[in-house]
Amino acid sequence: MTRQVSLLLLVLFSSMMIRQSHGQTAYPMLMSIEPAACQLGSSSEHTLKSRYSMLGAFEVIVSGTGVRGDVVPVIEDAKADSKAKTGETLVVRFQVDANADPGIRDVRIATPRGASTVGQIVLVADPVVYEPKDNDTAAKAQKLDLPITACGRIEKAEDVDFF
Repeated sequence: MTRQVSLLLLVLFSSMMIRQSHGQTAYPMLMSIEPAACQLGSSSEHTLKSRYSMLGAFEVIVSGTGVRGDVVPVIEDAKADSKAKTGETLVVRFQVDANADPGIRDVRIATPRGASTVGQIVLVADPVVYEPKDNDTAAKAQKLDLPITACGRIEKAEDVDFF
């Protein structure tokens, strides 16, 4: 009887080890979408950054109607960003219908490892203006002609931008 129990425990332990040896691949966690806004009636490219790879991304899922996202294929380039090579950055082209409802839309990326966490874009009626990287002093302030939607970003600790 003891021998049978020992054999049973050995089989159970072995099956547990086999299951644990197959590590689960992490799905992409979207960390940012830059720029964060899309103008109604336009098409624009946005860089998505994630924790964990988005390599093999095959679909962009956007909530609501009137918005379509397409993955922009990565061009093999020796000078390409290392994050792009690992799939931690991805370029998506969003096409927004002129009659789409403005507001916040949820975005997910479908990959072979599963769907990403939710990122968000904002649909706006006014033209979208992007912050330049060198507007950190009053002398280099960015001129804004209203009405617009300004898309900025925090580039470093204690980032100060001038408009």
